[in-house]
This record gives sequence, C-alpha cells and structure tokens, in this order.
Amino acid sequence: MTSHFIPHPPQPALDHTRAVFKHENLFGALSIRLLEIQPDAFDVGIITGRIVHTTLYGAPPYEVLSYSRDASPSITYIQIDETIYAVTQKLWSALRRVRHPHEAILVWVDAICVNQENAEERSMQTMILRDIVREATALRVYLGESAEDSALLFEAANDSKRRAERSRFLKSTSNEVQSAFQKMLMRDWFDQPWNLLELKCCKKATAVCGEDSEDFFVVFGLKGSRSNHFGSVHTITKPTSWQLLERNIDSWDTSELGPLLGYAIYCRSIDPRDAIFAVLAYINHEIMVVDYSLSTAQVYQQFTQHVIEKTNNLWLLHWKKAPGEHHAALPSWCPNFSIVNPTMYMPNVFYKYYTSIARQTCLPGLRFSHNHLIAKGQHLDTIKALGDEMPTHIHTSSPDFAPIFRSWERLALQINPATNNWTASCTDIFLVTICARNLTNYSGSYEAWGRMASSAPGFASWYKHFGTGVLGAADPVFFAEQEAVQRWFDQSPASGYYFGDSVVAAGKGRRFFVSEGESMGLA
Repeated sequence: MTSHFIPHPPQPALDHTRAVFKHENLFGALSIRLLEIQPDAFDVGIITGRIVHTTLYGAPPYEVLSYSRDASPSITYIQIDETIYAVTQKLWSALRRVRHPHEAILVWVDAICVNQENAEERSMQTMILRDIVREATALRVYLGESAEDSALLFEAANDSKRRAERSRFLKSTSNEVQSAFQKMLMRDWFDQPWNLLELKCCKKATAVCGEDSEDFFVVFGLKGSRSNHFGSVHTITKPTSWQLLERNIDSWDTSELGPLLGYAIYCRSIDPRDAIFAVLAYINHEIMVVDYSLSTAQVYQQFTQHVIEKTNNLWLLHWKKAPGEHHAALPSWCPNFSIVNPTMYMPNVFYKYYTSIARQTCLPGLRFSHNHLIAKGQHLDTIKALGDEMPTHIHTSSPDFAPIFRSWERLALQINPATNNWTASCTDIFLVTICARNLTNYSGSYEAWGRMASSAPGFASWYKHFGTGVLGAADPVFFAEQEAVQRWFDQSPASGYYFGDSVVAAGKGRRFFVSEGESMGLA
C-alpha cells in the first residue's frame, strides 16, 4: 500500500536529562496498565501523563487508542511520571489529538501500556486484547492529520439530523468526496491486521483526523450505517484490505479461521508474526498460545500444525506459495504467511462431481514428526496423461506459454462429460480447473454453477487473445454463449484479461493432467 505523507505539528521541547521510563511488572494475567493523559487547554504543552495499574474487569472508564503502528526511526518523547518515554511521531500526534483541554482522560494504547521489551507480557496482553477492547467505553481511531480534502468526509457525516442537506451537499461535490474517500483509504491505518478485532469488538468508534472527529461507522459506512446518500459516494475502487474488512465486518464468525486469516495476511505487519497473532487474539480459543518468544518460522509452523490437528483438515495448505516465495527456515509443507499477495494457488482436481483445493478431511494416519508432515493417502484415480509443465516465471503473453497451454487444451478434450452425465461442458470444467477454483458439490448446485458462470465470460474474453484455438474449435457453442452474455451486460472485452493472472498463479510449476476416471487437474 502506498504511504501518503501527512505533516505532523511541531512539538515543544522536553527536558531530555530526565530519567527514562521503565515499566513496573504486571501483577496477574488480567492486569493492565492505562495511560492517564493530562489536559492542556491551549494544546501547546508537552504531552504528560501517568501510568495507572488496574485489572481488566475492575478498571475505571477508559478508551482504546488505535493508530498507525510503524517502525519509523523518527521518534519523539512524552513525559510519564516525571520520566521521559520515546514514541513514534504518529503516536505522539495521536495522543495530542485525543488529549482533552480541561480534564484528564484514561486510554489504553499498546506501545505504552504494554512493555514491548517483555515477550511474555506482550504475549499475555495480546491474548486478552479482545476483552481489553470490549471493556473500553470507546475506540478512538487516529487516521492522521487533515490533508487531501479529508475534512470533506467529516463535513458530510457530522450532522445526522440534516440528511437532506447532506445529501444535496454530496451530490454537488461527489467527485471531490469520492476522491477524498479514496485517498483516505490509502492511509497506513487501513492496512493493519489488528483493525478487524478493534472494530468488531468495540462498543463504539470515533474516527479522528486532525481536528475533525466523527462516528467511524458513519464516516465509512460500516455496521449498517451506510445510507443511500452515502452509498453512492462510496462506489469507488478501494484497496483490497478495506474491501475484505468492509464486506465481512458484520458477518465474520469468530470460529471461521479462513476469512480472518485471509484478511490478516493481506494487511501490512511490521512484525511478520502479527498476522497470526491478530487472528489468535480475535478467535480467543486454544489453537495455540500467543508467544512472542518464538521465531517467525516457529509461529508459522506451530500454527499450521495445530490448525491441521485440531480441525482434522488440510485447508490451511491453500496458503502454500510458489517455490521462490518459501521461507528458508520453514519445512516444505508449511505456508509462508508473510507473503501478502500469493503468486501461486494449491492445485485443483476436478474429480467426478467436485473440485478440491487441498480441503479434504485428513485420513487416519496423518501425523507430525519433528519437521515432517506424514500423510496417509487413499487411491482415488490413476493419471492417464500429463501436459507440459508451466515454468514458475512465465506470463500469458510469453512465447513459451502457447505451446504449453496447447498441450493442456488437447488433453482436456480427452474428457467426455456425457460419459459421466455431467451438466457442465468440457470447457466449463477446464476453466475452473486451470484457475484453481474451489467448486464443491459440482453436480449442478446453484452456488457452484453461479461461481463457475461468473468466470466463464472472463475466460472467453481472455481466450480470444491467449488461447490456442483447440477448445474454441471443439466447443464453439460455449464461446458464442459467452459473447452473448458480454453483449447483454455491456462488458468490455478487456474485462477478462485478469483471468490470465489466475491461470498463471494456479499453474506455476505444475502440469495439467487427465485421469483414467475421467478427471482433470493440476499437479
């Protein structure tokens, strides 16, 4: 994600001869620290405060402060209990913006309230993070200073009683508001794995941007706060991490690891272990204990092993990446969760009535021994013929792509769907196989057919430019139907170019095959 520079206000001088603050030990598993920020009526003084030791369920009212965590070497200092404490520039600005002019406030902020040098304490506090957010009176989200017309978003949302006026305002300045919204989503805060936990678990959230503040869910149209006048403004291209959060913030089940992990690893983490620990903190059950004393490789391996053992399922291996993206310290079977955008998917097998992407229930005999995953297989079919292998470094416009893909198309025509009473054509089956789509129960269910049908026009558009004509000549009805669909929905022929990325991602380092049992797949 692009990092947008947002200017920070000047800071007053602090006496650096003071002693450096040192954390006192917490006195129990549910003990927490809070930072009491002293008031400053003129917003010009040094940020001062004191640490309050309390318990999670006996704490006085406090708020959680969320900000953009970064590893910037640029630091400044605040004063805590007559000592000085180093904080990042972004955290200093966040503390300044939430500071009250006339009264002290209590906040929980990880960089100050948790001893970052103590791995055991970090681990324990992360495990109760969900409850820390839930027990807080509110969440304050500091997005940075005002810039790039950010004030327009807050002006549009700051008065819920004037909906008609705000609607007219948005219609008259929709381009400016859309642009401001899009730029806001590019700020660093929107690309952090902890955001989902904070927003899902808080009682209420306030977005703070410079001097502006407003209900976070109203500003960004989440949790049912989206209304008609706001929805039209927000129909813009958004970063993938925000789309994942926006789409699922109301629906993710705390027991569903897949969507949670998908969101967390797509976000940016300063510490590569945080993607896994953010998921563990959110689901709050014993898959494994958060442990910051473990190395990144140990965290990834233990997490993968525990998930497989506890779920009796191999679905997590879907995150296995291409050979060049493997972590040197990991065993070959363990995914490298630090790769944000995987360039390779698990292979796909179209077997009679379903496709499978390493999501089958583990068979008896699967076990782990040291760094080895020992699996017991079951004979399902016998490979009859293999196509050429697709190199790991290739794209669909490469000269080497066409002969490889031609061998795959020719093999696909050896499958006769009518033999097995399939309701899909050979081309239908081929397209979901080569892009590793997971269409379970593929005997004609509405959901499976819907997902297949949504890919067909894109495949047809892409095939016109990069296919070899073998399937086109054998199945002209399929391609004629997809052209009609495109004309009906007024789709651009270029809309299918993305399909090539899926084909390459699924096929890198693999070979297309057909089997004696009338199956096809990548291996």
